[in-house]
Amino acid sequence: MRTIAQPARARKDLALCSGPVPERATKKPRRREPPSPWADVHVDALPAGEDKERVLLAMRCFEAGDYAQVRGLADALARSPSEEARAAGAALRSRVGIDKVQVAIVAACLLLFVLVALKYFH
Repeated sequence: MRTIAQPARARKDLALCSGPVPERATKKPRRREPPSPWADVHVDALPAGEDKERVLLAMRCFEAGDYAQVRGLADALARSPSEEARAAGAALRSRVGIDKVQVAIVAACLLLFVLVALKYFH
């Protein structure tokens, strides 16, 4: 009987020996605000005018899921004489562009499928 109760008592003694728990260890970590999804597009730096309206329209189209419209607006912004508008267009275009890693993974899966199919049917 003593062997069963002894480990619990030993754990209790260890808890007492550890001293007070620091306040920091008991608090939940503070939630960090997620980064802004448009941190790389500086709309405030654009002068008021047609380019700013295009950037705002492209941002609304992106949030609505109309990526074809975003591509068209980003290409139009890339031809703008304003450096800020070209940077915003490049940032928007990079969001809707083709991801090279995804293309590589799909190509590798297709190659594996073809190899398995050839091995299976021959």
